[in-house]
Amino acid sequence: MNILNDVDTSGVEPTAQVTGLADITRPDKAITADNTAQLVASFSQSKNGRLLVPGVFTPDSAE
Repeated sequence: MNILNDVDTSGVEPTAQVTGLADITRPDKAITADNTAQLVASFSQSKNGRLLVPGVFTPDSAE
């Protein structure tokens, strides 16, 4: 990466966004879900009303 420090960029204008697209954001809004039990029941694995997913760091981290 140090080789990039040797490149002459004096005539190059800085760019942060080349596509012209703008960031579109919306405020976070908490909502109450009334179908939690149905969603948990439809998931392949659950325990104590929570979803179980495969471990990221270890195979058994979901248990």
